[in-house]
Amino acid sequence: QFSNGEDSPSIHPVSGVYAGSQMVSLSIPQGATVHFTTDGSNPTTSSPIYSNPFQVSGTTVVKGMAVQNGKLPSQFETATYLIGVSHTLPIVNITAENYALTGGENGKLLIDGKVKVDFIETNGSIGFSEYADFKVSGNSSSGLPQIQGKIVANEKYGSNSFHYKMYPNKGIENFQSFLLRNSSQDFYWTHMRDGLMSRIMSEDELIDMPFEAYRPAVIYVNGKYEGQINVREDDDKYFASANYGQSVDTYQKEATSFSSGLDIKTTQGQLDYAKFINLQQQRYYYSLFGFCAQGEQGGRIWRDEVAQGQFQYHLHDWDQAFAFDADYFGYDPLQWVSVNMFNDCLLYTSPSPRD
Repeated sequence: QFSNGEDSPSIHPVSGVYAGSQMVSLSIPQGATVHFTTDGSNPTTSSPIYSNPFQVSGTTVVKGMAVQNGKLPSQFETATYLIGVSHTLPIVNITAENYALTGGENGKLLIDGKVKVDFIETNGSIGFSEYADFKVSGNSSSGLPQIQGKIVANEKYGSNSFHYKMYPNKGIENFQSFLLRNSSQDFYWTHMRDGLMSRIMSEDELIDMPFEAYRPAVIYVNGKYEGQINVREDDDKYFASANYGQSVDTYQKEATSFSSGLDIKTTQGQLDYAKFINLQQQRYYYSLFGFCAQGEQGGRIWRDEVAQGQFQYHLHDWDQAFAFDADYFGYDPLQWVSVNMFNDCLLYTSPSPRD
């Protein structure tokens, strides 16, 4: 049986952005026959047999597969040549093995499973080029024409993490996954509200609150330009591990009320409440609603399950910030904040509430 990599054909040159035509060559493992395609489809034994280098003059996806009698076909090897393209943003280039197009010519591309992902900087350098898994994510965003999902490193393809400093404003150089967000409710508007919130509130240090790193990029899928996408740090257990050294084995993300059963009108209730939550972060969090007119939750909380310490906040999902369709939500941000800050006992620094 062919192994992944060792007996697969290699393709030269590597994926990337090129100014002009390229001569493409595929290696042929000893005793094998290599079949290839240049339209992004997966090779089969019916695909053309490679024998000599060939030229590509426009954006092209090349895939190769080695076969040999008595053995299973090799894994696919993929290279994408983005020829003559120019962008002021980095490029996320995805080539999928399992995909389908819905709704005809203008339908949405659906991806599932193994992909080749290249992160290409604005100067053309390759940040990383890895095989990984693509997992669909999102709720309302899933109905939009642009893909949205999670890219997850998988050790069976070579590495269980990505090794690159993808976010300039964070020192993280190793991460297990990242998100590709299409801005959900903000898709047809600014396409940037969520990322903007994280940047101006956290990266510019206006508040002392954890944030999910953000980087705008353009995306190509199977050689086709799919517009601007928001690259976001994933908010899973690896977020807490990378940012705070939290063990992934004891990470707890709370989805329900953490103050259930506490009577915060009493001194003891307030003291008990302060054991559960970082109050300064919570004040920041609720204050943002008044300033930014957020239309939905906008944050996540987590803690160390074993240590049972305080829950920590970080910003998450601000696609409806800055009065996004405020009339539709029937939402008065200042009234909402004043009620919830009082109800959650945020207006105190000592056991007694302030006026």
